[in-house]
Amino acid sequence: MTGVITVMMFSLSGCSKGLYAETEKDGISVEVKIDTEKNKPGNTVYHIYSTFRNASDVEVMYIKYKLRFLDDKGEELFVMHPAWQGQDKPLISDETGKDEIHIQDPRQADRIEVEIVEVKDVKAIAPVHVPAYGEYLYEALNNENLNRIREVHPVNIRILIDHMGARNVADVSDEKTINALVEAFCKVRIGNDGGMWVTDNYNGIEFTFADGSKYYLSLNLVNLEYSVNGVEHVYELEDFKEFWLMCKRLTGEINY
Repeated sequence: MTGVITVMMFSLSGCSKGLYAETEKDGISVEVKIDTEKNKPGNTVYHIYSTFRNASDVEVMYIKYKLRFLDDKGEELFVMHPAWQGQDKPLISDETGKDEIHIQDPRQADRIEVEIVEVKDVKAIAPVHVPAYGEYLYEALNNENLNRIREVHPVNIRILIDHMGARNVADVSDEKTINALVEAFCKVRIGNDGGMWVTDNYNGIEFTFADGSKYYLSLNLVNLEYSVNGVEHVYELEDFKEFWLMCKRLTGEINY
């Protein structure tokens, strides 16, 4: 039941140092390799590559682990709590999963330690469809009402658009306008995963259906911000311009 931690340090060509740690608990193992380098402001850039192996008979959907960064005296500098998520596919017996994280910090670690904190199987977290490039947006988001929005339109569409620090809002309940919005919305497709993430422009579309249920579409600027079993994605959206121009006109952000 107790994780065994191994810590190593090694030199890498072109990097200041490499860090390594591994641990195992109940047949689940985590191996962490970190390449480090200095950037111009003097921060340390950590390129963290984690490998997860399942030697148990459990179908694993979630592995949370604690990653401690230590100085040369073993004093803790900072801690991360990353998590691997299966999303649409569990890690079955004898399979391997991988993940990578890139961060920067002014503190230079000399050692790392890793510890498995929590493991969840498919009974605790069910696999969920992950949007794929080229899918229609309304079919990709694991929502029954959106899946049939062509046939059963919402009764209200609320549009929220950030504009120079203010939020412009429009509530649309006119049937003719809703029909036009839905027609344009159903043309939008999922683009590349990994679109640009901004921190100062959050927009949204809230669909309200006749049964009172709602679905909120979160937009990071004009990209889709979407979580799959706790894993955040930012997708570019294709064929989005027509729908978005209609939304901007309805909120009064543009008048052409």
